[in-house]
Amino acid sequence: MYVFDPTSFIIAVSVVAMTIMLGVVAIYVVLLITDLRKTIVKVNSTLDMADQKIENITAPIENIANMATYLQSGLKVFDMVSKWVATRSAAEKSLEASQTDEAV
Repeated sequence: MYVFDPTSFIIAVSVVAMTIMLGVVAIYVVLLITDLRKTIVKVNSTLDMADQKIENITAPIENIANMATYLQSGLKVFDMVSKWVATRSAAEKSLEASQTDEAV
């Protein structure tokens, strides 16, 4: 008949208790990681929605900025055409004046 001495019994009980605690901690870590994954998915979804809302807000502002750029370009073209017309009519007037002076 084999009888446990107190030291062996305490070590055996400690090993069993530590094994149970390790199992509980492992289950807790798995649950924590699962919750963390769910939280990350929710945060990612929220950030995607926020990005979409910001894009919906900034798109009209970008369109206004583009329209202002187009208007500015159009005004430059109009200014160039008006300068060209002014120089052309000035050239025609000087040509008419020189032809009138020659005729006299």
